[in-house]
Amino acid sequence: MSFTGVGEWTSPEFDVDQPWRVVWSTEQSILTLERRTSDGQFDTVIGFQTGSGDGQSEVSQPGSYRLGVRGSEESWQLRVVPSR
Repeated sequence: MSFTGVGEWTSPEFDVDQPWRVVWSTEQSILTLERRTSDGQFDTVIGFQTGSGDGQSEVSQPGSYRLGVRGSEESWQLRVVPSR
């Protein structure tokens, strides 16, 4: 599953049935990626980037989640992928 946006954002709820991670690309000076519970409550920071570029989160376990993007008002792309 993929998400693209500009600025701060919180995803709709999604379900994953296997261990997963997020890979991202950003043009932001600062990007903070949050994992949130299915009801939108903050759980933990799973990614942080200063400057434009790419990155990936640590592995998260199966379940129901939301993602939150925090940082400046630049564009970003996220993909939820199975962990390898």
